[in-house]
Amino acid sequence: MITEHLTEQSGRLAIIMAGGLGSRLGHLSNGLPKPHLELSGKPILERSILHLQKFGFTRFVFSVKYKSDLIKAYFAEGKKWGISISYVEEPDDFLGTAGPLGLMANMIGESFLLINGDVLTSLNFNSLWQYHLEQNSVATMCVREHSMPYPYGIVEGDQGKLSSINEKPVLKHLINAGIYLLEPSVLNYIPAHEYMDITELFDILLEDNFKPAIYRVNEKWIDIGTPEDYYKARSLFFPSITTHVN
Repeated sequence: MITEHLTEQSGRLAIIMAGGLGSRLGHLSNGLPKPHLELSGKPILERSILHLQKFGFTRFVFSVKYKSDLIKAYFAEGKKWGISISYVEEPDDFLGTAGPLGLMANMIGESFLLINGDVLTSLNFNSLWQYHLEQNSVATMCVREHSMPYPYGIVEGDQGKLSSINEKPVLKHLINAGIYLLEPSVLNYIPAHEYMDITELFDILLEDNFKPAIYRVNEKWIDIGTPEDYYKARSLFFPSITTHVN
């Protein structure tokens, strides 16, 4: 249930998926919801809203599930930060990365940002917003180049004859960065109380010839899913931290 109508206030709207368990973080999460894990003295979720505030985001909806009472107790209605926070409680059945939006379909009538609660970035959201408008797209997915060293030499041939050898190349791909700008019309494709991943939503939009846009994230970005990611986030965003959490 949403506690207030989302279009009655000014400022940009951001929906943050904050229902993650953080099980892959092991002892670091200490039973906390993943977005509530502290990073340099503040929860990851707070780090996100502080950055988004710089770009005119004043209204937030947190989609919560695991130990949601801890998140609600800390953030309440957002008055401490001068913002408005509403909550959507996900049901016991996991709805995927897009399914919770189906619970908000009748409440959103404007462009909105969707971001995973475990993502940290220094992205310029004004640039993203302008790009989305220029593309005249119903959906824009943020992507990031990911490099992966391949441990073997790649051999190519034709009709049994060697044509080339590429010894241990570095393969580069664009990956989903977990940040999206969406128009309210996409909510028509998300059924209420049913499982749907965000990639499935984009596949449906492609099938219907909507041609979603992609936007490259060149700024700092990390998806905090493992202890290694957590320590990398500390060094990336807070390089002055020298102590190591055991």
